[in-house]
Amino acid sequence: MFLYDDRLEPAIPKVRVRVTDKMRRLTFPSFDAFVDTGADRTCIPESIGARNPNVSYEYCRVKGEDHEMIRITTAVVELLDEDNQVLFSETYRDLRLPLYGETVGGSDLGYLGRDVLNTRSCRFSGPRLRWFIERDDQEANVV
Repeated sequence: MFLYDDRLEPAIPKVRVRVTDKMRRLTFPSFDAFVDTGADRTCIPESIGARNPNVSYEYCRVKGEDHEMIRITTAVVELLDEDNQVLFSETYRDLRLPLYGETVGGSDLGYLGRDVLNTRSCRFSGPRLRWFIERDDQEANVV
């Protein structure tokens, strides 16, 4: 189970994300991300994906503007709870992660998009300010 960020109006689903490039053996620092079911791609905050000599950068357009993008041949995406415990882990091929995000309350936030979300069933409970993602061992249930 993951929580919503209720500092915003309306509240929005949020999650802590960690991305690892398996080929380069490079793990990016974990970051908070809004869950955006309308976003094509997961976006890493620019402060997290800042220029790194071990990473290949390309360019893409996000909301009509050019942004750098990290391309990872084999990526592990982990979703973490508030205690940084891994609740979801999945391997993705050819993941493209634009460097784009928002700053809310002094924190840089990314976006968790459909490139990750569409691999599992998700359920959102706005009234309870919680959201769930199906895991290998069980289906997520709203309680």
